[in-house]
Amino acid sequence: MNEEATHQRRSAGESSSETQRALLRAARECVAELGLAKTTSRTIANRAEANLASITYYFGSKDALIAEALFGELEARLSPVLDALEGSSGDAAQGLGAAIQALVADFESSRDQLPVFIQALVASGDGGPLGDRARVLLGSLQARLAELIGRLKQHGVAARWVEPDAMAALIIAVGNGVALQAMIRHDTDISVLAAQFGGLLLASAVDANQ
Repeated sequence: MNEEATHQRRSAGESSSETQRALLRAARECVAELGLAKTTSRTIANRAEANLASITYYFGSKDALIAEALFGELEARLSPVLDALEGSSGDAAQGLGAAIQALVADFESSRDQLPVFIQALVASGDGGPLGDRARVLLGSLQARLAELIGRLKQHGVAARWVEPDAMAALIIAVGNGVALQAMIRHDTDISVLAAQFGGLLLASAVDANQ
């Protein structure tokens, strides 16, 4: 393949990536401004300055695009939490603390996105691409949390009665509830709530051993 052909292929790939990023960004902006119900393929394409057919070409459907735009962004924001969990092999309690800190930092930096997140969670209950993407994301997060909680039990930091998978699901449910609380009450101090919940989990082992 000559140099010119290589350059053309690279340019085409970069253009495709730019179009996909523009569509994802436009989908998030449209949902934030209009809500899920009023966000159409045409409004997204117009905002992205892209061809209407590009939504189907790159994502398969408008719903799949929105699912990736909303939950894909959330997955990227949660990556520091997952990194903290993976890096906590030596000290499970320290890993839990790092994960809580990363979650709090994410919440604080994205408060303006909470209404969009809540909309996406509610809509994911109806199935479809949003539901599929939400299950993949939350399933991955739950598995990582359950692994950490299992280490907490092994080290005697969490009580023997704690069931890792169920506790991981509870932590995620609490996080969703905190997001809703913070959206309704803007004075909610997320760091205090996170510290209280983490303290309850760690204190369970102390109480159980007394």
